[in-house]
Amino acid sequence: MFKLPKCPYCGEEYSAKEVKKAANQKLLKCKKCEKRIKVKSAAGRIILAIVAFAVAFGLDFLFFFLFQNETVYMLCGVITVAVIYLIYLLLPYVCKFVKPDEATDDDQN
Repeated sequence: MFKLPKCPYCGEEYSAKEVKKAANQKLLKCKKCEKRIKVKSAAGRIILAIVAFAVAFGLDFLFFFLFQNETVYMLCGVITVAVIYLIYLLLPYVCKFVKPDEATDDDQN
């Protein structure tokens, strides 16, 4: 699940920066073979966000009850910001590139 996507036709590898740009598009043209590629990322993004926010909430909840003083609020804020940043870093790894004819009409993005 956590691999950068490749072109399904020629196997051209894409960098994380290129995948971030392509993640908001439905169709992409391969930079090597120039064939059309469908970008699928909605399901992976949703799963990543749910897991990350569950971890952040669990850690915030745990630290809130372990340390009952003023610094716990700052600690919970730092944990939440770190999880949001982690989501941002992992987004390119949950995208998939597929051939347009393999994708059905009811697929999400």
